[in-house]
Amino acid sequence: MKGTVMKIINNSVKYLNPIINIWEQGKLEQYSQSKPKHPPIFIIGAPRTGSTILYQALTNYYNVSYIDNLTCLFHRNLFFGMYLSNKIYKNKSHNCFKSVHGNTMKTGGLHAPSECGEFWYRWLPRDHHFIDYDEITDDMVEDIRKNIFAILNYYNRLFVFKNMNAGQRLRLIYKLYPQSKFIWVKRNIQNTVKSLLKTRKQVNGNLKDWWSLMPPEYEDLKQLKPIEQVVKQVYYLEKQIYTDLNLFDKKNVKIIQYKDFLDNPISVISSLNLSKDTREDNKNISLIKPSSKDDPFNKYEEDIKYYISKLDWDDYTS
Repeated sequence: MKGTVMKIINNSVKYLNPIINIWEQGKLEQYSQSKPKHPPIFIIGAPRTGSTILYQALTNYYNVSYIDNLTCLFHRNLFFGMYLSNKIYKNKSHNCFKSVHGNTMKTGGLHAPSECGEFWYRWLPRDHHFIDYDEITDDMVEDIRKNIFAILNYYNRLFVFKNMNAGQRLRLIYKLYPQSKFIWVKRNIQNTVKSLLKTRKQVNGNLKDWWSLMPPEYEDLKQLKPIEQVVKQVYYLEKQIYTDLNLFDKKNVKIIQYKDFLDNPISVISSLNLSKDTREDNKNISLIKPSSKDDPFNKYEEDIKYYISKLDWDDYTS
């Protein structure tokens, strides 16, 4: 039933696009011309490092702009989607701290924070995630910048993005706005690999089929056995992030350890000092706790350690 309703909503949105475009274009031109007072903030890292729960906590605690599931329905008209969501929900907290592999629609509804990959896929390819300089065009930069700048200027507050592909698009983000800020979420590498293997099993029904982000070395990694493949997936994703973050001022990069966040979520998100403006009705953040269930993927511990030991991790992960 829910799937049918969402299909009807999505089809209705498509039909409304031409009308929305007329209204939105004027707003984009009006509010995108000046440099924003607040830079966009991107949550980045490897998949299964706790980025979704951090995103949920940050957007529930701080009064910041973010793309919720309602806004994402209008990914072709993001400014309008944000405008509509703000009219309906105003500054209310979403109080959603659950997700299904990063998807919050079923667990939190329309106001829950969304990755909204569809917004970025308006300009970027779906068959690979790393974006190099030769794929970046002036028209692409101008169009994306117009959409983001208009929202930043209209609301005059921080805008937090969580789309894990952003860690493989840092060269594009630098072209968009060199003053962008980043929160890099890191997790113990063994636990990250086990979580990725578990998700492969849940989503694909097996361990061999790829799931989630593809680093630049993806084609070579496809030839490897699952455990080595996943270890190197995390390794090369983190390596690319580490390399490309050198484009940005170090003071604009903050690193959060997932374990520290789980131990004391309020303390960690407060320490970021993103804003003095917090939501009055935020709640339940203190209830975020690590899972106490036994992990059946512990049986791969020795193999995971072996493949980890074969790589030079440097500062790529903890």
